[in-house]
Amino acid sequence: MHAQEFRELLTHMEWADAQSWRAARAIPASLTDERLKYLFHHIHLVQVV
Repeated sequence: MHAQEFRELLTHMEWADAQSWRAARAIPASLTDERLKYLFHHIHLVQVV
């Protein structure tokens, strides 16, 4: 994979993550949803590694 392709994928991932976070935060019930917290935490950990 070329560096430009990698940057494009990272840019898309950043955009997609932001969309997911905005959608989740727009639903008040999501703030107390344990399953959703677990999934977002998992996604964060996987992407950091």
